[in-house]
Amino acid sequence: MYEVCTTLAHWSKKNIVNNQFDQENVDWIILDIMSSSNNGSMTTDYELTFDFAERLSMVAQTDKGEEIRRWFQSLKKKVEALPASQDDLILMLAQRNVETAKRLSVIEERLDRFEQIQQTAATELLALPAPTEPMAEIPTESQIIRLVNSYSQAKSVAQPEVWRKLYTELLYRYRISVNAYKRPPGESKIQMLKRVGHLDKLYVVATNVLQMPQANA
Repeated sequence: MYEVCTTLAHWSKKNIVNNQFDQENVDWIILDIMSSSNNGSMTTDYELTFDFAERLSMVAQTDKGEEIRRWFQSLKKKVEALPASQDDLILMLAQRNVETAKRLSVIEERLDRFEQIQQTAATELLALPAPTEPMAEIPTESQIIRLVNSYSQAKSVAQPEVWRKLYTELLYRYRISVNAYKRPPGESKIQMLKRVGHLDKLYVVATNVLQMPQANA
């Protein structure tokens, strides 16, 4: 609270010792402190009460005084926010419990409505008529292509490499070589196998060789 250019001894004498509005041993006490930086000599300091320190900060026209004033103000606000007595504390806790109970009640009501919506949706779904038309079966050729695409993406392997793997396994298991058959222009190897009646064997190879591991439940 004192200026940098003013010594503590001078400032203390003016504002504490010779202050006509305070009293020694009531507002402040003298402390004799042994200095560690001055050959162990004794240094005089002062311990101020909270109220007296606040009064000094109010009259100090320094940046430090303003900083201390703001500190006292923030401290007072925190103290004022505290319950004044045990009864007030109990009342405050009870009010918070009531507010918490209200919030929980709102959450429970929302959960109940959500469960009701789920039950209604499930009931309506079960009440829907079963389809009268049979579902279209996925062609074997499309199933094989899906297996190759899924395996290629999951294993980060190029699709031509996956097809080469299938045709090699087809040759090993069934002695069917895709290169032994002539194909007209524009016909793929899988289309050729379908034409000559070996698509079912390629499907068996694909489901065995490209089988993806099941995720743990």
